[in-house]
Amino acid sequence: MARLNENQILKLIQCVSDSEKPLTCSDCAALLGTNVSTLKKQLQQLKPVFEKNGFKIQGKTGHGNGLTIVIEDTDKYWKYRNEILPQQRMNQLTSLNDQKNRVRQIEKRFLLLDHEISMDDLAEMLAISKSQLNKDMSVVKAFFRNYGIEIQSKPHHGSRIIADEISRRKCLANILRSDIGVDEENGMMMYSGAVAKYMEKLDDIREIVLSAAGEYGYSLTDLLIQDIVLHLYIAMIRMEEGKGIVLDEDMKHALLEEPHRQLAAQIMHQLQKKFRITCSIDELCYIILHLSTKQIAVQDEINSDVTNIIDEMFAVIQEKYHYDFSDNLDLRIALSLHTVPLLKRIQFHQVCHNPFTEEIQMQYFREYDIALHACDVIGRRYQCKVAEDEVAYYALHFKIALDSLKAKEKKKILIVCTSGKATSQILRINICNKFGDQIESIDTCNLFELETKDIGAFDCIFSTVPINAKLPIPVFQIKTFFDDSSSKHVGQALRAISNMAGNEELFQKELFFNDIQAADKDEIIREMVARISRVRTISDDFLASVLEREQMQDTSFGSVAFPHTNGIISNEDIISCAVLPQPVNWGNSRVQIVILVSYREDFVKKHDTFFEFVLELIKKQGMVNKLKTEPEIGTLIGLYQEFIREEHNHGNQ
Repeated sequence: MARLNENQILKLIQCVSDSEKPLTCSDCAALLGTNVSTLKKQLQQLKPVFEKNGFKIQGKTGHGNGLTIVIEDTDKYWKYRNEILPQQRMNQLTSLNDQKNRVRQIEKRFLLLDHEISMDDLAEMLAISKSQLNKDMSVVKAFFRNYGIEIQSKPHHGSRIIADEISRRKCLANILRSDIGVDEENGMMMYSGAVAKYMEKLDDIREIVLSAAGEYGYSLTDLLIQDIVLHLYIAMIRMEEGKGIVLDEDMKHALLEEPHRQLAAQIMHQLQKKFRITCSIDELCYIILHLSTKQIAVQDEINSDVTNIIDEMFAVIQEKYHYDFSDNLDLRIALSLHTVPLLKRIQFHQVCHNPFTEEIQMQYFREYDIALHACDVIGRRYQCKVAEDEVAYYALHFKIALDSLKAKEKKKILIVCTSGKATSQILRINICNKFGDQIESIDTCNLFELETKDIGAFDCIFSTVPINAKLPIPVFQIKTFFDDSSSKHVGQALRAISNMAGNEELFQKELFFNDIQAADKDEIIREMVARISRVRTISDDFLASVLEREQMQDTSFGSVAFPHTNGIISNEDIISCAVLPQPVNWGNSRVQIVILVSYREDFVKKHDTFFEFVLELIKKQGMVNKLKTEPEIGTLIGLYQEFIREEHNHGNQ
């Protein structure tokens, strides 16, 4: 049941108090776009608020359902009516200036009401025009379609949603989830927005869940606790409205066979006792559903099916990206432990919410790409599409694995010192003692011997004197006598080596385009690939590979798109950039900058900073604007050089 908003409360007070005769509940319900039954419950809900502000709204004896205002404290009443309520309404209108907030309000209103909503009333409530409401409604409808929910409209009646109870609850949970967080210091739940006023009830539910989970040895993370509590809270709201869940017999039978039936029964018993509600066997199954799909798995639960899935994942990744994870036991266990409950979620059509999905997709898009292919193994086996939130969890595991591979790549170092062999050896010993696990070999020479060295055999140079010659590898100047600041500098330099790749080999003029006229993303990709093929040798399946990857999930991030081949298929590194004259629709974004990439296996090792640069371009609108206003290869290289300098300067601080 939706609470009356400030505009509706103000309208109700004004109409009831200013009317010459008592208005009936039916009159008031029509005025507010609701029904009599709902209005009575809403007034009961607001009773403490009204009493706190010096008045009551009640039925007047002898006038049927007529409503009247009884003022008990004149000062409080008029302050509430003339100051507090208008200010609250103003605050609400300010927040509704943002489309995201408006859309969220519309979604909640549809989900919490079971009768038609007039578009005129909705526009008035949001203080927007009908044309703006139509734009907002297109976003709302697209959001609802993700949950299999449709909006049904009837002439002269209004609109309402058509949804089964599970879909309605799942959708509502997704909307309210942003109002609940976890305090990282003490693990307690924090509430804001629509659920803040029910924090006591939410905390009570949390205590019931934690107590029962502890008794039955059920393992939960803070995020999973938060998710279960939210779903139970929504279930209670719906049950109080008489909107219980109804499951089909097959699903009910399967859930009652799950091992968490006793735990669910204990939670349900405590909820009924605490909140004086009555739960059906279907609601018990609903609790089992969430417990069974959210528990942290243990190694004993890893069966042969899961092992085979992980083996197939590793085979696909090796084929597509040439990474061999078959001997990485930590990764194998981590993926297996996530896969066990995921298969249960797939069975019961559930998704484990991931609050960091967008950040993971943007910051770790290489790892997310790998995770997409890994999850495709599951999708093909179980004939389903693994949700983005689940893919993002896998991406984090691959991020850790790739970082460990990177850490194992040891560096070859040349020390240039003019103070004699003894000083050179002391420097060599100090660096080796401090960073030996990162170093494969260290050679020493003086400035005159530098010309005789094969510079290409080293990853970097540490020199105690300035080196004016232009060299193909990074040069870092250090002190002759190794101290704490020298140690810090060397450590930062070793981490920054991969960030010093030259821009000449990354961005080339013949692969930069500022004149592509296209109507959609497929046309842009086809045109870019056609132009690339004129100056580079590419495989016959290059275009198909890029389109295949795009079909798995679009690669747009704001105004930047990052299409790429579906795995490693090239014998050379290709980075092509197109700045479009006008933005085009690309998934859910309006894209004007396209960076199309295909690379060899060792590209990531040599040019890891390229991915960091793309991420910076995605995040910083200023960089995007500069490239749009000056669409030239020199602008792109300049932005990259500036990014490298900032990274290097940061490393030297």
